[in-house]
Amino acid sequence: MFDDLSDLSDSPASYLAVLALVALDAVFPLAPSETVLVTGGILIERGDLIAPVFVLAAACGAVLGDSILFRLGSRAGPGLRAKLFSSERARERLRVVERLVHERTWLLIVSDFVPGGRTAAMFAAGALGLPTLRFYGFIVPGALLWAGRSLDRRRDGPP
Repeated sequence: MFDDLSDLSDSPASYLAVLALVALDAVFPLAPSETVLVTGGILIERGDLIAPVFVLAAACGAVLGDSILFRLGSRAGPGLRAKLFSSERARERLRVVERLVHERTWLLIVSDFVPGGRTAAMFAAGALGLPTLRFYGFIVPGALLWAGRSLDRRRDGPP
């Protein structure tokens, strides 16, 4: 499997694919951003990807996806909100996250590490009218920390 993936890593398109998959994961949490980080760490270790470029691509993808959700949240009416958070569990998660983002904005830094938390947190930040500069002041460091995990994973080895 990794031999097939390393064929892709010979191309700059690999880094664009990383960026796109990570951005897509923010809006549609079924996309495999965690798998992208793990695979990227392995390919970095093998010498098939350049670590700083991979981390930058993953972080930019995270910021792009977060930005889309932030904008959706800031422009969302009840209809879009109901569509994106259709189940009772999703609506409850959004209510909790809205309260947390309002009270503890710094949690945006760690929201990428929580499955499903990223989508709700970024949408909530937009819906709450968080100032744009403040939003980016938290999500950019968070995205870099999250993407940098690919480097940690390659040193840790299997659990």
